[in-house]
Amino acid sequence: MQRGINQAQDMVPAAIDLSQRYGELDLPIIVMAGEGYLVAHLAPHTERFARELREVELRKVPAQGHLFHYACRHR
Repeated sequence: MQRGINQAQDMVPAAIDLSQRYGELDLPIIVMAGEGYLVAHLAPHTERFARELREVELRKVPAQGHLFHYACRHR
């Protein structure tokens, strides 16, 4: 359990470091997210990420959460 906690604590600084490099991405990107995901809400996470990218298409999957890719394989 402690190992999992330590890994989670390490994720935040790593995510902040990576966010500084979003502008370096120079390719078309599709960002998909389930609108029903209650842990990482769309506005502060997915939508902000999509705004910070250049060539991006944001696809919100209604009535789905974290595992939306199982419900919409065709997208």
